[in-house]
Amino acid sequence: MRLICAVGNPMRRDDGVGIRVGELLKDHLEVVFCHTYPERFVDEICSKRPGEVIVVDGGDLGLSPGEFREVSPEEIDRHTVSSHTLPLSLFAALVGECCPRVRLLVVQIKDTSFGEGLSPEVEEGARRLVEFLKGGTP
Repeated sequence: MRLICAVGNPMRRDDGVGIRVGELLKDHLEVVFCHTYPERFVDEICSKRPGEVIVVDGGDLGLSPGEFREVSPEEIDRHTVSSHTLPLSLFAALVGECCPRVRLLVVQIKDTSFGEGLSPEVEEGARRLVEFLKGGTP
């Protein structure tokens, strides 16, 4: 089974992109909405025994807003917004204890000011990522 971990803070505009991707995928894949406390969901994730966990979050990769790419656990903490209580690298390591494959997908953010709603470019990027994860083309 493939499980999506939707990470982020929807009250910080584009930092909510991981949550948005989860909302768009919840009828197609197993999604756990981790928000800004992914470490609280390690036991739940491990109990499901997924073959693959895909963590989706917003971050600054130096790309155009809405572009996304996979990053390694070693580089994830340099690129994600610091709204998490623990570093995502530690979360990935904890989940990796029970899951054979953990992937980290980061969407380039534009605006993390307080407020709701994604910038148009990041919303479009979220939709492209959803198509990619559903097996289509990005």
